Amino acid sequence: MPAPRGHPAVDAEIREATRSHEERCPGLGDEFIEAVRRAVCAATRAPSRCAVRFADIRRLKLRRFPYSVWFFMHGQTVYVLTVLHNKRDNRAVLAAKRNEV
Repeated sequence: MPAPRGHPAVDAEIREATRSHEERCPGLGDEFIEAVRRAVCAATRAPSRCAVRFADIRRLKLRRFPYSVWFFMHGQTVYVLTVLHNKRDNRAVLAAKRNEV
């Protein structure tokens, strides 16, 4: 399976969420990054195990944090669109990002 690819804004979104977690509790930011890394690896290993939520976009919820990794498949490649808090208006954000790819 090829390495996952990401939307250009994904890294900034992860940094912002990491900073927020780290401000609340030192070390929590690193745990958040590790949770995202594990989720992306799981999505890459078995993307079909993740539910399709909108059109061809799949979601994998993080276990400890109220965030989800949103991605789609193109051939054998996983494209990570975003890492969003579960309370966000996901449909609008995902539609905009999917059109950019």
